[in-house]
Amino acid sequence: MTHMGVGLEPIDKDGGFPLYLQIEERIRRGIAQGAWRVGDLLPTEEEMCRAFGVSRGPVRQALAKLVSAGIIKRERRNGTRVVRGIDSRGLILVTPFTAIQTAGLKATARILMLRVVSTPRQVAARWGTPPGHLSVRFERVFLGNDTPVAYADSYLPADRFAAIIGMNLASTALMDVLSQQFGVTLTRLDHSMELAELPDYQADLLGLPRHSEGLHVSLCQWEGQEPVEHVELWLEPAKSRFLIAGLLALEPDSGKKGKGRAHLG
Repeated sequence: MTHMGVGLEPIDKDGGFPLYLQIEERIRRGIAQGAWRVGDLLPTEEEMCRAFGVSRGPVRQALAKLVSAGIIKRERRNGTRVVRGIDSRGLILVTPFTAIQTAGLKATARILMLRVVSTPRQVAARWGTPPGHLSVRFERVFLGNDTPVAYADSYLPADRFAAIIGMNLASTALMDVLSQQFGVTLTRLDHSMELAELPDYQADLLGLPRHSEGLHVSLCQWEGQEPVEHVELWLEPAKSRFLIAGLLALEPDSGKKGKGRAHLG
């Protein structure tokens, strides 16, 4: 079965972002929202070209990336078929919002920065992206009943996630937005954590004395071979026990580094 219209929303041909990446994002979103289910045929290349107002080149590039991600399969004579669904059932998600709410508190975020920036060198190196790559920087403080409990500074590839700018991220978990609006399914999480002295900037934002000890967590989240988010988290253990419970799930052997099946970002 194929569905036209749904999932083929117009793309921005004047905004500077590659057309094929916008087309890929539209198709991912359509699959995540149920426009095409496993076993369904996608619209033909010709239909997509008409819907998006582009030539075959960007459409073929977008489809090639989805084939590489294992989401679709191109069959000669039979068309392009969805072979893997996109939903939120990837990694177990433990977000600050859900952790704060589980503690019986009102969860919100104070957004400090949400804009496109050049990817920091250390993040680009971790992602394996070239110099000059752009990211969406999303810096915020999480609040429980209006009291600061954690600081987070995230970078997300702008070629896929620039549309989060302007979305409501003050009262919604980032990973809920990525899953529901972009069809993200996390498949890997690399992380490290350590007790260290809070930098003055983070201590001030969290309302803590300078030189306080805090828990520093560095997370890098992936969907297949594609980076989704790099985030640096700072929190003060005594104020954030309900958040630390989620973080401890990352540590399979209480070591310093590893891979886990939880998200806190």
